[in-house]
Amino acid sequence: MEGRLTLFALLIVLGGSSEATAGQGTGRSAQSKTQPKPGKCYASTTNLALNRPATQSSTDFKGAPGRAVDGNRNAIYAKKSCSHTAMERDPWWRVDLGSSQCIDRVVVVKRRRIGGHWLEGFQVYVGDNPNVVENPTCGKKQSVAGKDVITVDCGGLTGRYVGIALPDKKQYLILCEVEVYGGTSPTEVSRPMLKYGQCAEGTTNLALNRPATQSSTDFKGAPGRAVDGNRNAIYAKKSCSHTAMERDPWWRVDLGSSQCIDRVVVVKRQRIGGHWLEGFQVYVGDNPNVVENPTCGGKQSVAGKDVITVNCGGLTGRYVGIALPDKKQYLILCEVEVYGGVTMKTQKAGLI
Repeated sequence: MEGRLTLFALLIVLGGSSEATAGQGTGRSAQSKTQPKPGKCYASTTNLALNRPATQSSTDFKGAPGRAVDGNRNAIYAKKSCSHTAMERDPWWRVDLGSSQCIDRVVVVKRRRIGGHWLEGFQVYVGDNPNVVENPTCGKKQSVAGKDVITVDCGGLTGRYVGIALPDKKQYLILCEVEVYGGTSPTEVSRPMLKYGQCAEGTTNLALNRPATQSSTDFKGAPGRAVDGNRNAIYAKKSCSHTAMERDPWWRVDLGSSQCIDRVVVVKRQRIGGHWLEGFQVYVGDNPNVVENPTCGGKQSVAGKDVITVNCGGLTGRYVGIALPDKKQYLILCEVEVYGGVTMKTQKAGLI
């Protein structure tokens, strides 16, 4: 019996040795390219790619790779915020995060007006190999039809480099922004407790498809359009709310119950009328007459911005409202997103 056990143990050792040697001989990881590593990341709201060094397979039309991580989601190429490769086989782009990170998701903004469909079938790669297409992939080839912003779930893959490529295609690779979220896995550190009056920096949009109301409706711009999950800011695409021209126009969303609000993200109209939103204010509270509720900061400037993020600092309320106080104007909102939800009073130790 002892002899059999010894033989069995020897076979296991030899089998393990053989596999390790094979991996070393090829110079490649024995892990499958599409095999995610175990564990999840915290769904952080910090963009790990912002202003990090970026590289691409080639550059054409002055579309430097760093444009895709400049923090500007403007998707009109003439605004000089999109990267652009030459027309080539298997074009690729990558960002160097500086160290290996746990990646929850990657957000990609495609070009508008011309060439957005060229991004069809792109893939996202995460790993420590600077030759990014040798790294594991986040899911499958991505469809971009009918989408301006594509969010790709990476399920906790870890790596220093996040790459995007168009495999098996001869095409331009154009990226108008790439955002990378994640950072810390639950096994590495416990989430810090919040202070009183602060919310968790949630990534769940509390306003999505919630009931919305506004002071009036014109040009068929129903209030619910502003919470439909579509950030398309071209009015003809039927995803923006629109009041009549009136004094002190307002809009509100009902979250269903009182929530702690960390921030409100507002997408303004593009091409025509975006400046009409200048001076808007955000209100949070339990009064359905939203302008009677506390405000998040002061009047907001929209000049040079397509997306405005307003810090609400832990205000709580069932209703989130937007108004143009002391103005006679249209109020047009192409998306309103509300984030927060959990306060220190209700947060349990560990993961949220």
